[in-house]
Amino acid sequence: MIYISPLFMSFLSRKALFFAVGCICCFFVLAPVNAQQLGFPLVKNYSPEDYNAQDQNWAVLQDNRGVMYFGNNVGLIEFNGSRWELIQVPNKSVIRSLAKDGNGRVFAGALGDFGYLKPDAQGNTQFVSLLSKLPESERKFSDVWEIYVLPEGVFYRANNAFFVLKPDQTVQIIKSEPGYHKAYAIGSQLYVRERQKGLCVWNGKSFELLPDGEQFAEERIYGILPYDNNGNLLILSRNKGLFLYDGNKLKPFKTEVDERLLKGQIYTALKIKSNVFAIGTYQAGLFIINEKGNLLAHLDKSKGLRDNTIHDLHIDKNQNLWAALGNGLAYIEINSPFTLMDERMGV
Repeated sequence: MIYISPLFMSFLSRKALFFAVGCICCFFVLAPVNAQQLGFPLVKNYSPEDYNAQDQNWAVLQDNRGVMYFGNNVGLIEFNGSRWELIQVPNKSVIRSLAKDGNGRVFAGALGDFGYLKPDAQGNTQFVSLLSKLPESERKFSDVWEIYVLPEGVFYRANNAFFVLKPDQTVQIIKSEPGYHKAYAIGSQLYVRERQKGLCVWNGKSFELLPDGEQFAEERIYGILPYDNNGNLLILSRNKGLFLYDGNKLKPFKTEVDERLLKGQIYTALKIKSNVFAIGTYQAGLFIINEKGNLLAHLDKSKGLRDNTIHDLHIDKNQNLWAALGNGLAYIEINSPFTLMDERMGV
């Protein structure tokens, strides 16, 4: 049975909302707003057999043409909507991270390597390594877990260093002995959790500890999102739940699913609308909440996903959600007006 999704309604402006409801109600019954009765967003799963690579996917990105890229255990997967291609990096390593700049150039981070994508003479996508721009003594490092494009350069984050590709195509190295764990960009601000130190922000010369940031010296962060238009941040931690941060003090942010998030282990998060947040977990699938902490939707293996581990999330040009999973990929139609109601909900 198909119902209209209140999650979809949250994506519409007020005028569009009235118009959509007026039109669609002629044919369908409106779904109750209760989160337990929303129905399941329509999901298209892709298996390793579909994309001809390994099961684990770590990153997902859509370029300016609409082509999808996925960081996989054996390289980079390219998907134009009908055809899958595997692009391997020189050392045939895993691709952990993806990003793009305002011109549409795609950057990729791998195990012991980092670079960008460009077409070859035949128009086929290839990975261009930037490893040669580092001194030989600096060329041995582990995974590049995140990439952020800022006005002063492209920041590639490895465990113990940032490699910054500057506009003049040189690479700056910013090291940390304790190490970096997770970085996030909000506008032009780059935040990072530095181990044994806490939550820091890039000031143009170094990473500076933020007020109250020492609360994260040992506590891991798995998401920093813009919360509102007043500069407040929503910070998602692994063991202590969610917080609101105003630049000076942390304040706990309670949700309807705090215990489920704690047990499921938050791994990634994405703001998908002004008042809607998607949270991917390591063991419990996907949670979608609003700005009040109310649950709008939950997906896991019992509700349409092929795996409960979510490594990365990305909104495409159609405002639908892609998930890079521990086993496969998922395309989740959160912008569809319809949800699925079946025997799983007692229908």
